[in-house]
Amino acid sequence: MSQAVVTRSLGGFSFSWADLPFTVDLSRIKESSRGTSGELVVRYVTGSGDPKTLTHQTLNLLTSKTKLAKELHARHEAPWASMLEQVCVLTLRALRQGEPIESLLPTEEDHPAWFILNPLLYDKNPTVIYGPGDSMKSYFSLYLGLLLASGVCGPQLSVAPTPWKVLFLDWEMSVKDVRGRVKMLQAGDPRLSGVPDYRRCYHPLADEVSEIKKAMAEGGYEILILDSLAMAAGGTDLEKADSAIHFNAALRSLNCTSLIIGHTPKPNEEQKERHLYGSVFFSNLTRNSWECRREGQTIGLYHRKHNLGPEHDPLGFSLTLDQESCRITAASLADDAVLSQSLPLQEQIAIALQENPGQTTKEIALAIGAKYESVKSKLNYCKTRFCSLNGKWEVVA
Repeated sequence: MSQAVVTRSLGGFSFSWADLPFTVDLSRIKESSRGTSGELVVRYVTGSGDPKTLTHQTLNLLTSKTKLAKELHARHEAPWASMLEQVCVLTLRALRQGEPIESLLPTEEDHPAWFILNPLLYDKNPTVIYGPGDSMKSYFSLYLGLLLASGVCGPQLSVAPTPWKVLFLDWEMSVKDVRGRVKMLQAGDPRLSGVPDYRRCYHPLADEVSEIKKAMAEGGYEILILDSLAMAAGGTDLEKADSAIHFNAALRSLNCTSLIIGHTPKPNEEQKERHLYGSVFFSNLTRNSWECRREGQTIGLYHRKHNLGPEHDPLGFSLTLDQESCRITAASLADDAVLSQSLPLQEQIAIALQENPGQTTKEIALAIGAKYESVKSKLNYCKTRFCSLNGKWEVVA
């Protein structure tokens, strides 16, 4: 018997032997406390070239293969014990080896992280938009997908003119409901001629990553939109680190740009900043995150994490919805009494002084509901923007 020829497939590994008419595919490989297991498919390649499946079952790579070898031998004579041993040993060796070591010496092609959708999405990196229920984050994220698929820019949002291939992975709605939203967004902006493709999902991303990887390769998808994080991560024990680690490991293996829609726990309107629901590792492992808040038809996006570039100013959008269309335009968060409270302290101070110039530090702090010491420190730090005369502050820039 010859040595197996190993080919890495989208979902795992394929094995063949030059002197044997059999192929073995091992996919959906998982490692747990009970060992390393995967789905095994053994096929007999007949003279006509049409493969005949001999078995399709789960195989634990670290347990005895004697019983399975006997079962296969009863169906077709072959050195099954040796073949299965090669499959297990070579698979474990490839898994343990991991990715090759590479030099960090930059080349002419290397550059800092660049935008796919400026300022929200970076190439080959995940971005999370999170907020409470009914904050319109899913609607807005679908709009971003339409901008990308159409290669057109939106208010305060820049996209390259070449359309991107976008896949919408949905754990929450139906394709009919999402199509309805697409129709309304297109009615609001006829430029949105390109649309993402759609895949309805039931299982956690980590359990379906092989099939999604295959679909991405076949469809040429470059960007994923995941709605939503809680379901994609498993829906249970989200407070545990394992949920976040497994989800992010699966997402990383897809090696693509992604937009993930998340939620917040028990929204408290008094909070200046809300947090992404679940283990702190969900926040720690994303490279870029924006908090979404809504008041009426206005939504505000606030940059909460920025590992790939500088912090961006908050973004405001107005969603004008009626029975047949949804039109999205730029909006000023300073014009909304609630959304303006989540702006950076410097912006809140500027708004207060523009509305009522000549206030003292104490009056400003009371007007915006901030701590006196914080306001005092910010005013003294931003000398190019604020100036005082006899303790009365005004905006200069």
